[in-house]
Amino acid sequence: FFLQSPHFLSDLKYYDEILKLVGDSADLYPDIDFLVREHPEYRMEKQELRKLDTYSNVRIVSNWDLKEVFNLTLVVVSHFSSVLMEGVVHGCIPLVYDPTTCSRYCPDVEKEGLGRIAKTEEDFQLCLKEILEEQEECSGERLCSYLRRMEEQRQQWFAATDGKTIERMVNFIRYKS
Repeated sequence: FFLQSPHFLSDLKYYDEILKLVGDSADLYPDIDFLVREHPEYRMEKQELRKLDTYSNVRIVSNWDLKEVFNLTLVVVSHFSSVLMEGVVHGCIPLVYDPTTCSRYCPDVEKEGLGRIAKTEEDFQLCLKEILEEQEECSGERLCSYLRRMEEQRQQWFAATDGKTIERMVNFIRYKS
């Protein structure tokens, strides 16, 4: 779970809802570790941290290296955040929690077959369940549909990843000047 600052697109009601989703998910899946990363500009209050500390399978990873968090993540959960597509680079399935009525995460990860978008808490848990079940069915022998789609579309969404990124940027600057 990548938390967002409760400003602009998200408010305190949303923030409380997503914290509740963390706890509900931890209760539903006691054998799965849930990583929670605070927004760099908005840290949780002590009472919220204490509440999450009551779950043995919830870890606050705000101070971890971002790449390390992605390496341990199957499903990236957030609202309107670039981290959802950043996760795709690392093979993480985006699950957008968007309870707003007049918006939809762009790009539409659901339409593109990369992930899911949930508008309600119930829908969120259903989406998470379906993703986890599909991943379990794949059992490492083949890529689940989301990961297969990511592999197929990676070049469409990202011109380069890893070491190729810097090389392409340098070449772009060098030959555009």
